Amino acid sequence: MLKSEDLKVIAQRQEEWQEKADKARQREGLFSTTSGFPIKAAYSPLDVADQDYVSEVGMPGEYPFTRGIHPTGYRGRLWTMRQYAGFGSAGES
Repeated sequence: MLKSEDLKVIAQRQEEWQEKADKARQREGLFSTTSGFPIKAAYSPLDVADQDYVSEVGMPGEYPFTRGIHPTGYRGRLWTMRQYAGFGSAGES
């Protein structure tokens, strides 16, 4: 877990960076995922400071599988693309 002094330094650096990024921005607008979730310009440890890493993120290949299903990620085994083939929605099939 990060110390409070570390969090203060990170917050200060993030604020300084944001000012530079705002000046350098060449296009306006909010950015989001295709699902509509907003995307920040940059993330830092402050975004997950209150998160329980073990239960909410976990290790690669372990529950809750936020970091993939393989312990080595895709370094030990290449990813595969799978397609759904059926009629209409998954529920209708």
